[in-house]
Amino acid sequence: MVHLTRRKKSNGTFVWSAESYREFCVTFLAANKIDISGKYNYQFGIFNGTSLRWIYEMYRFYHLSPEKILAFDSFEGLPEEQEGIPRLSGHSKGAYNVKAIENYKKDSPHQIIDKIKATLPDNLISIDWHIGFFEQILTESFMDTNPRPAFWVDIDVDLYISTIQVLDFMLRKHLIVPSTIVSFDDWGATEEYKGGESLAWKEMCEKYSVSAKEIHCNRQGTDCQIVYIVDSIG
Repeated sequence: MVHLTRRKKSNGTFVWSAESYREFCVTFLAANKIDISGKYNYQFGIFNGTSLRWIYEMYRFYHLSPEKILAFDSFEGLPEEQEGIPRLSGHSKGAYNVKAIENYKKDSPHQIIDKIKATLPDNLISIDWHIGFFEQILTESFMDTNPRPAFWVDIDVDLYISTIQVLDFMLRKHLIVPSTIVSFDDWGATEEYKGGESLAWKEMCEKYSVSAKEIHCNRQGTDCQIVYIVDSIG
């Protein structure tokens, strides 16, 4: 199923949106009246905040009130991919460094966050910001913040190594649970199950005996975003 969303531009015309899988996730939550109380939305990969802002706006539009969004990014671009794992040529170390954008060149991570926050329509949904590479911040110290299980984990991290770090931690610490939605922005970045997010998901499902159902796939040429809902673990 391809779920495309029309977004109205300032000149009154409509444009197809690449964010359609994220709107699917929010509408899925709303349409199925899924109880998100006591759980968090984890967003891995923020860049300049465009996707986060859209997710926030969709929550407000559909009258959903998550208790908290947890936003993770180093704001330094991609790390080095694990040796021997294929990646897109554009996914080299340092790619997607937000400081390559003119408006952010001289900003610290906290200044970048302030600029992202200024684009949000309000401050009614709490956002916790976690700055650093995943292997540095997904630690026991993070668990000291008493994170709650996820109702939605959105993974927009491009690489196998980053996806493994996220999924291994989230599953090991029981932050991904049955009914958690797990979405992948860069599923099509490599041949399926040969690298990237798809290989990491396959390996972590095998390691933790995760049973999950595909509920959405947005495939346009080689580009692919995919959404799963977890049925059981272990």
